Amino acid sequence: MATLHDAIDQLEEALRGTNEKKILARINVAAAALYDVWGLLGVKSNQQVAWAGDDPERRNLVGLVFARGELTHQGQHAAMAAGFGEGRFGYGPFGGGWVWRDFESRPAFAASKELYDEQVNGRGVLEPLRRALRLFEADERLNPQPIIKSPLASLGGPFYDGGPLNASLTRSIPSTTPESPRS
Repeated sequence: MATLHDAIDQLEEALRGTNEKKILARINVAAAALYDVWGLLGVKSNQQVAWAGDDPERRNLVGLVFARGELTHQGQHAAMAAGFGEGRFGYGPFGGGWVWRDFESRPAFAASKELYDEQVNGRGVLEPLRRALRLFEADERLNPQPIIKSPLASLGGPFYDGGPLNASLTRSIPSTTPESPRS
């Protein structure tokens, strides 16, 4: 989650400038970080739209996941400078800023593209990303709470409750209990 936070912060910083290549690169980094966190939810690609249902925040997230797929698999640019044409007025204080742009979709992803069009397309690049980040932060599976009762607490915690995302970590820690000799 920290990587997504950092990526959004770096994108926000890049948007204050006029370097188009840097802005597009930061959008790609933010989309990749979002996709990494998305993968932790375990939603299969053919179930994304059903998972989103009528929830606008989930629909926004699936729209962003769709955009990331188009960035990665189709080589699309997902954003453009809006405003009064080319140059600094397209992304400066007198222009419309950077927005998620429209692009063609592959037929297999038409339903996801609809969510993109509804929740993301034409909006400033930061707003949908921040909404997705808030959704991730609200999901307890992605943000397990520290506990005191862990046997690992004596090692200098905080340690987490071993929920689904931490189960492999706790299984990989070797036991400190001496084994009994074999007879």
